[in-house]
Amino acid sequence: MIKKFFKNHPMHKKIVPYLDLFYFLKPINFFTIWVMVCIGMYLGLFNLGHSPQFNSNFSYKVLFLFFGLSGIISSFYIREQINDQSINEQNIISYINKKYSRNFINYLEKGLISLGIIVLIFVNWLNFIIGLLLLLINNFIFKNKSILKSNNQYIYIIYNLSVWLLLMLSGLLFVNVEYGYKLLDIQFIILFLPYFLLYLSVFLINDILNFLESNDSYFISSKNNLKIVAAIICLFIFIGFIFAFYTNDPLASITLITSAPFFLYALVRSMKKDFKRAFIYPLFIINFFCMTIFPFLFIPCFFVFYLSKYYNWHRFDIHFPTFLVEND
Repeated sequence: MIKKFFKNHPMHKKIVPYLDLFYFLKPINFFTIWVMVCIGMYLGLFNLGHSPQFNSNFSYKVLFLFFGLSGIISSFYIREQINDQSINEQNIISYINKKYSRNFINYLEKGLISLGIIVLIFVNWLNFIIGLLLLLINNFIFKNKSILKSNNQYIYIIYNLSVWLLLMLSGLLFVNVEYGYKLLDIQFIILFLPYFLLYLSVFLINDILNFLESNDSYFISSKNNLKIVAAIICLFIFIGFIFAFYTNDPLASITLITSAPFFLYALVRSMKKDFKRAFIYPLFIINFFCMTIFPFLFIPCFFVFYLSKYYNWHRFDIHFPTFLVEND
């Protein structure tokens, strides 16, 4: 009865327009932002000799860290969308343009940046610097739009990896300030490598999916090299697992070994739905296992996931996000 009410009652069509502004910030991408920060915190604790498990320590600084970084990254999504010319009738930007002026959107972007930076000041000065670095990288990208074109594909990849690395570094530095400093040596680089290879693999899978949907050469993937890219991804996962096993890192080990079958199946059969699974499930797996270490992550993830399902169903008549993969 409750499920039918939330799914079929006509009143929800009147409620969801009030959520347009929130979903203009692309909150579904917070799953990646938050887990990156959590991985950085985990690596910091692990590097200090702790064995973090079900760490329920929570403070206003933790809240400010996640809130500040989410605000800054959300401002990136706003700028990305207002510069996107591929607007259609069933698009969040079309609703936003009808309801809000461009000046309002610009003020919203600047407000999120200002709020995010101010909040990070109350965390510590190192995380404040990370926030400034994120802004500098993003401003460089959008002031030099030509690097987003295909002839600058590798710079675009470096941009994405740089943002991911800064988010992880933010979590790492937060732990170092709170629990004590330890110099980052070669052992830490080996500890970090499996996570880097995992997210590089997910990025490449996403590149394959973008190619399959556009039917044109994308950043790396093309019709002639899908198998090669898929094989490189599997090699990355194997190397990552070897390093995780060597460092006795339980989070990286269980994440990579659980995700490996999805990447292998994508290599063997190479259908679009296989690549979708290889993109969706590893992200879910790393979030799930991070929640066993930082249980406070479950609350915002649960809220954003089900509110997003509610919003997309009643606003766009689509079932998203979902772990189901259609037989296409």
